[in-house]
Amino acid sequence: MKYGLDFGTSNSDISYNNGNSVEVLPIEPTSRAKEIMASLWFFDYEDEFWSFGKSAYEQYTETLGEGRLIQSLKKYLSDPTLKNTYVHKRTVDFDELVMLFLKEMKEKADQLTGEDVRNITIGNPVNFSDSGKNDIALQRIEKGAQDAGF
Repeated sequence: MKYGLDFGTSNSDISYNNGNSVEVLPIEPTSRAKEIMASLWFFDYEDEFWSFGKSAYEQYTETLGEGRLIQSLKKYLSDPTLKNTYVHKRTVDFDELVMLFLKEMKEKADQLTGEDVRNITIGNPVNFSDSGKNDIALQRIEKGAQDAGF
């Protein structure tokens, strides 16, 4: 068993290969596009928890922005001068943010498949940025994936 992940700047999706067939998983069952999860993170300051995708947007609007919304993280992953961001009283490394998002996707996918899938192929663009610093972005995504259980 193996997952395939498109970790996008705006949206992400995950597919499942059971050895016989491949299907894109409906990881956002209450969305119109059930197979697509917005690449959004939201940290709720009051309740001190993370939410992702559609839930992140909903929490952001419900709390009237009382928290930290992170979007388009992927476009910053190749910048060596940007290593972390500040989220409610602490510094959070980019690879930790990647891990949190991928862990959420893994948990949703594992629940849908009934499997604890550890193997994954993560697609990536030819160039993350014009700067040609792909290795930095790939290392951050790889570390995040390993820390998420892949």
